[in-house]
Amino acid sequence: MNARRRPERFDPERFDQLASTMALRTGLALGDLDGEQLWLRYAAMGGSLSRHTLSAALDCTAALTAMEHNLAAHALNEHLMDIAGLGYPVAYAAELDPSHDPH
Repeated sequence: MNARRRPERFDPERFDQLASTMALRTGLALGDLDGEQLWLRYAAMGGSLSRHTLSAALDCTAALTAMEHNLAAHALNEHLMDIAGLGYPVAYAAELDPSHDPH
């Protein structure tokens, strides 16, 4: 019997900070944005981190919560959709979870 293992629920405690940083930095490069421009978009969507804290997270010297990562990822994805119709290439927090199974 080849039963498929049911994926675990997303656990924000296991949120991968390095994967978060890499995903956001990739989005910045795709969108030709810098950290300041991301912060402006992120803040406009209701993000509460300071410019300094978001910048530190992009340098992997500060941690983001899954919610804050999702706001930054969404800001990038919206920008990428507007400029190039790229859809949503920047992964959201649940997609960065090692137990995430997209199928």
